[in-house]
Parts: sequence; C-alpha cells; structure tokens
Amino acid sequence: MHNGDADAHPGPVDTSPGSTPARTMVVWATLVVYVFLAVAYASVWEIQHDEGFSFDITVARPGALLSEQGAAGVPDVIWPDGPAPIVDLYAYFDADNAHDFAATRAALGDATNFNPPLYYVLLHVWIRIVGNDGLGVRVLGILIGLVSLLGLRRLAARALPLPWAAEIVVLMMACAPWFHAVSTFLRPYGLALCAALWATAAALEWHHRLPARDGVGDRRARRRWFVVFVVASVVGLLSVYHAMLVFAWHGVLLLLLSLSAPRGRRMGALGAAALAGLLVALAFLPWLSDLLGHLSSWGERVHFSKSAEGDTDFARPLGLLLGRFALAEAFTGAARDVFRMALVVLAALTYPWAVASFHARFLAGVGRGTPPAAGEPGRGLSARVARCLWWSAPVAPGLVFAADQVRGTTDLFISKYCFFVLPLLVLLVARAWLSLSTRLMRTLGVAAWIALLLAATIDIVAERKREPSEFEAVAAALAEHDSADHLVVVSSLRQGFLAPFLACLRDAGVDQVQVAYATEGQLARLLAESARLRGMQRLSLVNYDASLRHGAARGQSDWFGTVPPRLRQSAKIGGWSLETREIGGSSGYTEVQGLPATLYMGVNHKAFNGPN
Repeated sequence: MHNGDADAHPGPVDTSPGSTPARTMVVWATLVVYVFLAVAYASVWEIQHDEGFSFDITVARPGALLSEQGAAGVPDVIWPDGPAPIVDLYAYFDADNAHDFAATRAALGDATNFNPPLYYVLLHVWIRIVGNDGLGVRVLGILIGLVSLLGLRRLAARALPLPWAAEIVVLMMACAPWFHAVSTFLRPYGLALCAALWATAAALEWHHRLPARDGVGDRRARRRWFVVFVVASVVGLLSVYHAMLVFAWHGVLLLLLSLSAPRGRRMGALGAAALAGLLVALAFLPWLSDLLGHLSSWGERVHFSKSAEGDTDFARPLGLLLGRFALAEAFTGAARDVFRMALVVLAALTYPWAVASFHARFLAGVGRGTPPAAGEPGRGLSARVARCLWWSAPVAPGLVFAADQVRGTTDLFISKYCFFVLPLLVLLVARAWLSLSTRLMRTLGVAAWIALLLAATIDIVAERKREPSEFEAVAAALAEHDSADHLVVVSSLRQGFLAPFLACLRDAGVDQVQVAYATEGQLARLLAESARLRGMQRLSLVNYDASLRHGAARGQSDWFGTVPPRLRQSAKIGGWSLETREIGGSSGYTEVQGLPATLYMGVNHKAFNGPN
C-alpha cells in the first residue's frame, strides 16, 4: 500500500464527517431510514427467551414475587398458598420491582448469567422512565443503534478516506437486518457494539491528530478522543465479557499506530496508549473476579457454543456466520434460496476487488499532503491511521479463534459473540467497490449490496408479520376462558423463560386466571396433589418450548416421553381428563366428564436466530 503520509505537513487536514451540507442531509436521511426499519422490525417480534433473562436480571424474578423464600431461595414451584392470580405475576414487569445496582449484580452472580451489569442497570433505569409495554421497552436499543451509526460514520471516515465512503458505509449498516436484530432485542450486545465502534473511531481520531515532528497538532482534540477511547472501552467491557477481545485488538491497533507515528512522537504515543490501557484495566478491575469465576464455571458446562470433539470442519459454520451477518433471519427464511444465491453471487464479485483494494494503487493520491479538492474533504486525509486499522483488523476474529482453541468452544461462529466483526465486513465491502476506477461499477456494486441488505430486512418483517404466533394462539385460548376457576400451570427450564409468555398473556388481556409455575421435575407432584385443585373447573398446562430446545440437549427434558403418561395417571387419580395439544394455532377445548384439562406442548415464540 502507498506509504506517503499527510504527517509531512504541519497539521492534518480536517476531514471530519458532515463537513458539507449535502453529506449531513444524507446522514439524517439514513438515520430516518434506520429508525423506520427498526420500529418495523421490533413490532413483529415477541419478547424472546433470552430477553426473559434480561427481565430476570433487570426486575424481580417471578418466583421472588410469590414466594416467602424471597429472591435468595426461589422455589421450583410458585405455589405458596395455592394458585396466584395472574395479575400478581404481571408485577414481574412492573417498574417498581426494578432491581437496584446491588440486586442486579447479585442476579448476575448466577453462573448461567454470563454478562457484566452495565446494560441491565441501564435497562432498569429505562423501564422506570418509560415502562415496559409494547414497543417502548425496545426504544432504548434503537437509540443505542443510532449512536452506533454515528460512531461507524466517524470510523469509516478514517478507515476509508474517500468521498462519500462514510455515508455509504452507514447506509449499508442501517439496512442490515443483523444490525436491527442486535439493536432491537433486549440483550447487551447492541451496547457492546456501540462501544466498540466509538472506541475504534476514537483511537483513529486520536492518532490522526498527532503532530508532525515539527508541528504542534491539535492537543485539545487528542485529549478529547483519548477520553472517548477510555470511556467507550470501559462501557464495552462492562456490557459483555467478550468485549475483552475487542480491547485486546485495540491494544494491537494502538501499538501499530504508535510505532507508525512520526519520529519524535512515538514514545509519547506509546506512553499515551499504555496510560489508556491502564485506566481501562483499573476501571474493569472490580469485575475481574466475576469474569474469572464465570470462565471457570462455564468451562465445565455443556453449552451450545461447545464444539464437538475432533470437529475441524470450519467451512460450513464459517459460511453460516457470514450468511447470518449478511441476511440474519432471511438466511433461513422462506425465501432463503433466493437470498443465499444473491449473497453468493455478490460475495464472489466482491472478493477479487477486496483483495485488489490492498494494492498500492488504492488510496493513490490520498495522504500525500496535498490540500483537499473542493467538495472532496477526504482527499487530504492521512492514510497512516487507515493502514494501521486494516493491518490490525484480522487480529479481531483471530483472537476469538484463539480463545476457542484454548476453551474448546466455537464462539467465532456465533455472531453475537464476535459482534465487532460485522462493521469490519461492511467496511471491507465498501472498500472493495469504492476502490474501482469506474464510477458505474462503483455505483452498481454498492447499490447491489444495499439492495440485498434492505430486501432481507423487509422480507424478515413481512414474513414474521404473516407468521402465526404460538404464544398468541395459547393466550387467545386462555382469554376465551378467563375466569378465577381456571388454573394455568406453566413449565419451562428456568423461570426467566416465563417472561415472554407472561408478556403475551398481559397483551391478550388475560387477568382472571390463576397461575402456578413448575419445573418439569415438580410438575407431576404438583398435579398429583388433587386436593389443591378444589374449586378449579378448568386446567391448562403450558410447556414452553425453551425446555425442549435448551434442555433436551442436556438430558433434562422428557416432555414428549414420560411426562404426558405421568400427567394422565395423575388426571385419572384426580378424577379429571387430560387433552394433549401440540399447539399450532388451535384454541379449542373439548368438554369431557370431570375437570377439562388441556396440555399445550412445545409452545414457542416466533423462531429467531439473528444475533446468534
């Protein structure tokens, strides 16, 4: 790559994004497009089981609300003095039950909750302000997404010092369905992505303003971006523990930036980088023991990120990862064949240009110390910081791969764990096509990628809008028999999974039924106590499918095996009948002699694998 630097002249040319009215208008239009798509995306999904964990950490656990044992000893069965009114469980969503900081950390002390506290504290503050009904609870993630796009624009302006490159990159990300998924769902990866983008941009901005050997540079701006880097890094580390790998990559990036600084400035740059790392480490130090404890406990657990022993086939999971990043749910949706073919064709066309873009002719004329041409604020930008970013970029996924080899996991192929790779891929795609000398080819290549990402997002929204919700079907059935003599028993692997179903019942207006919660092991015993069912005229049992998807792999779920026979035996002893329904939208009941009972097996929310 060309080695000329803009540092040969006294001070860097100001190429900050948004320096022209036209570019500013494009950015505002892009943000409007993002918000429109994000709201549409959020409106077609229920709360998911992972978001149940978010509620579990953010607000009081449902068991703690109904049990005398309290949060420290949540029982397997929510049945203190008999069934509880459903409205008592709706208090689970009440902002008044939001955890304080200490309770949030205590909830995260569970080895299964593998995240730091920052996002959950932020979420429970948000819930106290806006509540948690409907779309409002998801607005926080959408706002974080807006901040992420602004950070990406700043990053792209340094990584791709070409006219309109930053605006094109932001538009691509704003249309990307995976970005909407990670921003919309109530999980901390959106905040971690936002922090990673701003920390990376800050590192480049900070070093872009280093003075030449005989110059003074912009000391105030350097200090400002130094602070932004430290704060963003701390935010990322306190959002998800996988941000530790981003921080390690930034260490390599800062080392390259410092070593490539003008002579006479390198020792100062290395010292500043060391100071930044020390400040971030000190801020994270109180949580280091938590991280080590989680790593130790999870190292022994059978988890979905564990790889099969001896499995060395990386081609298929790598293809799934890239497909997930590009298409999210459209990669496995009804039109998956069309989208996959389009993705393969575009990727095949992009690859050679991406490789060629690293030839010395790329950025030719950029960074030679020439003043910017009118209307082209990127022409005078130093190429030094851009080169350092691209040289260090492979370190980011490489660190995830190295960690996988040490721990025997496959986190590299789980998109939410390597969330920071998506912006690098978008930057690489833009770089590949914008490096071409023919304007028509540049335009067609960029437009094709934007069209694919936008079409995937629209297809996901349209398909999920049409898809019937099993939660909603069961909720509608319960609403038809919403009375105080109707007992609803819900079973799932963890109480945190109860949140999505409760939210659906609340939205359906169910407010009279009596509710109990039981794990699979307690369910048969609970129903065998037929005396507790006195006064009940109807019984419904709902098995949330998370027990099957997450428990069957661990040998902890046997719903389709021994549970139904045990329940039928209990029904016979108790003098009531049991009807089994594998739910697919059915909401009818069969009235039979005795107590009518319906077992809804395998009930699940709409399928979702976007940021996974």
